[in-house]
Amino acid sequence: MASGFDREEFEKLREYVERLSLGEKQKANFLMEEWKRICEEKRIQQQQELERQKLELEVKERKREAEERQREREANERQREVEAEERKAQREIEREEAQRRFELEKMRLEREASSSNEERERRNEESDRRVAFGRARSPDLPAFVDGKDDLDSYLLRFERYATVANWSRDNWATQLSALLSGKALDVYSRLSHEDALNYARLKAALLQRYNFTEQGYRQRFREARPEGCENPDQFVVRLRNYFSKWVELASVGDDFDGVVDLMVREQFTNACSKELSIYLMERKPKDLKEMAAIADQYLTAHNKKLSSRDSYSKKGVQKSEVKNADASTSQDGGFKCYSCGGLGHRASECPSRVQDKGKRYCYRCGALGHDAARCRNDRKYPPPPRGGADGKG
Repeated sequence: MASGFDREEFEKLREYVERLSLGEKQKANFLMEEWKRICEEKRIQQQQELERQKLELEVKERKREAEERQREREANERQREVEAEERKAQREIEREEAQRRFELEKMRLEREASSSNEERERRNEESDRRVAFGRARSPDLPAFVDGKDDLDSYLLRFERYATVANWSRDNWATQLSALLSGKALDVYSRLSHEDALNYARLKAALLQRYNFTEQGYRQRFREARPEGCENPDQFVVRLRNYFSKWVELASVGDDFDGVVDLMVREQFTNACSKELSIYLMERKPKDLKEMAAIADQYLTAHNKKLSSRDSYSKKGVQKSEVKNADASTSQDGGFKCYSCGGLGHRASECPSRVQDKGKRYCYRCGALGHDAARCRNDRKYPPPPRGGADGKG
């Protein structure tokens, strides 16, 4: 009790007892008994508090242990899930690897089979090509004569003949090569091996060389004249062919809008300056809108106006058109005679040379007795004779 002695509380109790109407001995006994009771109550309270704290500690401990066990169970569960996921991923990787090996093996077998099939097909095609070429080695067609035959018409006849003869299109280029001469043969010999065996590429190269392009067909259409004994139906067919090829190579629609686009583009190009016209032809605009944009870009860059004098000259345009017409007359059908300057016949058919057919004629100076390759005269185009070959009239 000395260790737990509460002096302040004891003094309060003693003062309380002193106020009682008891004797000294009774006060002393009452004080001791009352103090013992108070101390016992405190002891009991302390013991109960200790027990309560002990119980709380036990509860906390059990709770902590339960939580620890729960965490262990959750950790174990997560570990099992991770291991299961890893096993599943491993199985998926193994399955994909097996599938990949299967696909690779399948592709290898397919390639081998395809290569074998392609090789067999190539051999069969080569054999068929050799057989077909052997059957049609000597087509019943006259050879192309450079400078005499019209290439576009010759190719059209060749294609019709090959179609009727049921030739394989793979052999058309080889068959055609046996019929070429002059510049056409040079074009064929300068193609690569692959292009020389491709009829479409060979045809495109030939047409380009002989100026059968968009501008070439346009010029032929504009400057075409009836030839020799050509009747109206034949002339119409030729004009229609020129126009169809012009529209086709211009890459415009064959409907009304496409033809309008082509006509307006031509008129615009003819009406503008030579420099702008060349600039537009080099860039090949697809439609009117693009052509206008390109022309505007050119005029802006050169600080010019479309209507300025240096941009358009009616006299200059007329001279250019006449010059182009004269220069291309022989290309369009051979109407201009370089012997007498007349139209409607070739120099070889010129009436002024009828009396001198046995002598060589020079196309450079117009004299007889030598050809143009050996000409030493300065005059390139002689004045047409007034009468026969002797110039008498």
